[in-house]
Amino acid sequence: MTRDPRTIAVSYVEACGRRDFDAVAPLLAPDVRVRGPARVIEGAAPYLAVLRQLGAIWAGSTVRKVFADGADACVFYEFVSDTPAGAVPMVEWVRVEEGKIRAIELFYDRVAFEAAREELERRVARKVG
Repeated sequence: MTRDPRTIAVSYVEACGRRDFDAVAPLLAPDVRVRGPARVIEGAAPYLAVLRQLGAIWAGSTVRKVFADGADACVFYEFVSDTPAGAVPMVEWVRVEEGKIRAIELFYDRVAFEAAREELERRVARKVG
């Protein structure tokens, strides 16, 4: 397994886009901290649960640009959804330590993502109800 932050960050984004969460899990440190515009998630298990839920609308990830500096990598990509929101640009600033993702800072336009979030809520409600 590579310890290169750039490779790990891209592998993580691409695996999420394929909804291959079994491939995502070993890339995350058990105590990963994920901070986004809406909330903070502490721990790999809770974060994987969120990713699995997002899988209901996540049709793919299109990586546009990657920058790396030391233990940090920044991935600019499109979160491609099968909702009226379509593809929403996102940026993930990933911190890698000892070959695992230790921290993620997620940036996106919450207004552009709103239609996707609403559709996700509808799908989750249908599945539960």
